[in-house]
Amino acid sequence: MKKKIYIIATVAVTLFLSACSGGGGTSEGGGANQITITTCSTPSTGTITCGSGTIPNNYTCIESGDTLVKVDSNTTVQIVQNPNSKMVCIDSGSAYLLR
Repeated sequence: MKKKIYIIATVAVTLFLSACSGGGGTSEGGGANQITITTCSTPSTGTITCGSGTIPNNYTCIESGDTLVKVDSNTTVQIVQNPNSKMVCIDSGSAYLLR
């Protein structure tokens, strides 16, 4: 009986771990979308809708559930939050949002 329980537990753990392993950052089959972040030095030429307000179009809107990914370890970003929206731009380096 103990051997059967051990085999069942081993199979369950193996299936769980194989289901959790991923392709390492790909967005195949409906995964997260990579959103380009604008640079802070880009001049604003208007506004875009973000949250329940508008932001300058030299920022990228951060939505609920977004993840900020810094590609370079020395990347610096500006994140601005007000009551109606949250936005980000890149000062230096490279970064993107996963949505």
